[in-house]
Amino acid sequence: MTESEQVHILIEKLKSRPPIALSGVQKEDNGLWFTLKYIGDHPNSYALGISEKMHISRARVAVILKKLEERGLIKKTKSQKDSRVEVLSLTSQGEEEIKRQKKHIFDMIAYITKKVGYEEISAFVDTSLKIRGAVCEFESGKKGEGNV
Repeated sequence: MTESEQVHILIEKLKSRPPIALSGVQKEDNGLWFTLKYIGDHPNSYALGISEKMHISRARVAVILKKLEERGLIKKTKSQKDSRVEVLSLTSQGEEEIKRQKKHIFDMIAYITKKVGYEEISAFVDTSLKIRGAVCEFESGKKGEGNV
């Protein structure tokens, strides 16, 4: 398997868990990358869809969208169907930022894979996902009989 194939497999595995912390991302930017990527993946999306996907309030989404708009990464336009609703889309600068972040993530995972080894990282990701699933199951009260 090529290095590129390994990195792509790991990225796919990591998509099902919370985003990894990226170096250079400030704490107050939490949620910006996810929101930007969501808008890129869902052209003509709405704030409500982001709120539901991220499980955060519409007020928090409004703050995130304002920051993205101030940075020139997204634009808002009034919906033709309902003028009370704003349709979200990426600017060319937003598209470039997504490309830059994806390259950064790819390069970071490629570096870590070289340092640690594909098999070890793959096993770690698989184990992390199992642990996360068990924690979610436990927290939702679906723990099996005999658990303390």
